[in-house]
Amino acid sequence: MQDENDNIERTPIQFRISDTLRELIDEDAEKFGLSRNEWLAEVVDEFITNGDDPVPCEITATALLSNRKAVMVRLPDSLVEIIDELAEESEVTRTVWLMDAVLTSLAINA
Repeated sequence: MQDENDNIERTPIQFRISDTLRELIDEDAEKFGLSRNEWLAEVVDEFITNGDDPVPCEITATALLSNRKAVMVRLPDSLVEIIDELAEESEVTRTVWLMDAVLTSLAINA
């Protein structure tokens, strides 16, 4: 049986995160029974829907920036368009916007 979401056009987005942040994302995703990609897609959707300012997360700059590895997420084209618009309005890159969404979700779920 085919899921209706299988027909949604998706754009792959690659960004770099530290091993520490990847582990935190994976732990939170597992807690909710989601894959990393599903978790990231939900985080982006919630961050857009809520329209809140980023919530500070207690992760050190060293933990965020050390040993960074590429992570790929496939998001619906419509979300990518919204992300790009919001990032441009905020005068930040897509990656910085995504990091705000991820760190806000991790702070809220902590």
